[in-house]
Amino acid sequence: MANKKLIEHMLKDIPVLSTHQHHLESEKHGELDLQKVFSTSYVGWCSVPTGPSREERQTWLDGIRTNSYFVWLEKAIKYIYNTEKITGQNWDAISRRISEAHQGKDYHINLLKEKGNYIGLLEDCFWDTGSDVGYHEFITPVYRLDLWMTGFHPESVNAIGCSIHQTFKETVTDFDTYLDKFKEEITRRRGSIAALKCAMAYERDLHFKEPSYSSAKSVYGKHPSKVSA
Repeated sequence: MANKKLIEHMLKDIPVLSTHQHHLESEKHGELDLQKVFSTSYVGWCSVPTGPSREERQTWLDGIRTNSYFVWLEKAIKYIYNTEKITGQNWDAISRRISEAHQGKDYHINLLKEKGNYIGLLEDCFWDTGSDVGYHEFITPVYRLDLWMTGFHPESVNAIGCSIHQTFKETVTDFDTYLDKFKEEITRRRGSIAALKCAMAYERDLHFKEPSYSSAKSVYGKHPSKVSA
């Protein structure tokens, strides 16, 4: 027990620089409650709380409690908000505590610094790639390439339904203009991003062959229904 407490004390003094975050904007944190904490975390990949009654919540908790994502998220909730084990009985009280705490605009950033000992983080803002969500002095963006890799047609979208063509002010109908826009974008971002990220492993295998310019150009502009994997 003494060694455990010593290790915990040492860990609390170690500064943290996170290399993988999907940190939300301040206004999104203002909407947080216990339901949203679970449904927008990796816990939600496994199961999402369904009903509002104490009995339904307790049934969900009993089914998810041994999942590792839930175990560590509950530990964090207990530590940050000074709560007990989450139950169907105390769910609403814990949820209110979370919601009230996050009404402060910078609370979500301050708790990372004060509770997590963060000194900074790399942000994969996949819904607005390259964004520092308004905290450039603390958050360094990573730029996702996925939108460009799936951008051969305006109706070709990535895994979350977005197309790079949604950001263009005019219709880009030829491949060379598309490549020029890509080069301009990466050049423009160089001063603010830390890295490029490819998350295509969620959508395909990792066997990337070296493509030719002509084969890529031949696909550009074709409707997704006309293009094979």
